[in-house]
Amino acid sequence: MSTERDRLIKLLQAKYREDPNGFRAFLPGAVELLPEQPPERRPTSSPFGLTERELSYHREVLSEVLRKLDEGTLESTEATKGLQHCAALIKDDNLPYGWVESLSHEMGYEVLKSLLKTALG
Repeated sequence: MSTERDRLIKLLQAKYREDPNGFRAFLPGAVELLPEQPPERRPTSSPFGLTERELSYHREVLSEVLRKLDEGTLESTEATKGLQHCAALIKDDNLPYGWVESLSHEMGYEVLKSLLKTALG
């Protein structure tokens, strides 16, 4: 298993442990794809959430990743980065159902699923 893939799996497992219900809401069925790992709980880096600058950064990078996904030019490492930015926004409760303009909850799930498939190969 590659190092990048290991990091992605650990990141997704950590997000699931932190908020299982929220994780399932955004990625239903993804939990079954992840290998089991002993529970590990880490505190968030800031009790105040992401700053406006951090939010802007995560949204900008995610927007670029989604553009490449839409064009069909997204590579595995870029998909991993996109998932990391999604995870940061989900953790901060700033990835609402309409996280991409005019994107329904079901379509958002499909986009996240496409990112996950691309990242894992």
